[in-house]
Amino acid sequence: MKLFTKTWKQDLVWLNWAFRSIYKFCDEQIVWHIVVEDDMRGEVRRIADECAKDINTPHRHEVIIHGLVAWPELSAIKDDYMGQQWVKMMAHRVIGDDLVWAWDSDVCAQRHFTEANFLGKNGLPIYWFSEIDRLKSCENNATGATFYDIFCKRAKVLESMFSCKVSREWMRCMPIPLIGSILKKGSEHSAWGKAFQECVAGNHMFSEFNVIAQYAYIYFNNSFDWKDEDIDGPTWGGFQSTFFNRSCGDATIACQYYSWGGETPEFKNWLKKEFK
Repeated sequence: MKLFTKTWKQDLVWLNWAFRSIYKFCDEQIVWHIVVEDDMRGEVRRIADECAKDINTPHRHEVIIHGLVAWPELSAIKDDYMGQQWVKMMAHRVIGDDLVWAWDSDVCAQRHFTEANFLGKNGLPIYWFSEIDRLKSCENNATGATFYDIFCKRAKVLESMFSCKVSREWMRCMPIPLIGSILKKGSEHSAWGKAFQECVAGNHMFSEFNVIAQYAYIYFNNSFDWKDEDIDGPTWGGFQSTFFNRSCGDATIACQYYSWGGETPEFKNWLKKEFK
């Protein structure tokens, strides 16, 4: 199974727990591409080696650490958050044509899994989505804006990129499948040029995974098993943060903790239980 993570200095404490949880719960070999600022590559290697030593696993995991040399245009993006999004949209520069699973630094595995858990009909990677109109009841976030408002604004950004009506929110849970060959083709599409301009402008209503999924749904529909969270769910992912929770149930393989929101009591209790 292959993973892809764009991390940065402030998230390394979370990456440590991502490493430990995956090494504990993944029941097959991992090849993990991690992108980080050049001066932090040594620290990421230290964390990876320390976690591999501490967690007894029979699998020989491979961690490939990349600097930012493959993304020279990042100098035009002043917002680090937006820069991370652009790196993911152009991940094919280091992963090649392969299928990888985007696994953010603040996502921890919750139970045993292999890649087969994320594959659907005909062995295709599953991509979860929700109809935006079904998300009107989402809780308020820390700013007071509802998630439904944010999803609607994301959709408007997509509509300007693809010149079509957008009714779906594509970012529903981690990990998210990325196929390098599709990203490479996408980088030649006008939507990627518009996405870059959104990143340069620092538009936080822009969502990289929504652009990637919308493009794939239109042009590479047969490459994924598309699943509606409300009909085919629950998904394999949970969310826990200081402002929003989606409980981790029996189906949950991974939970995202939103690093910028800080550690929740639930997260601290989970760490004590799993890594005494």
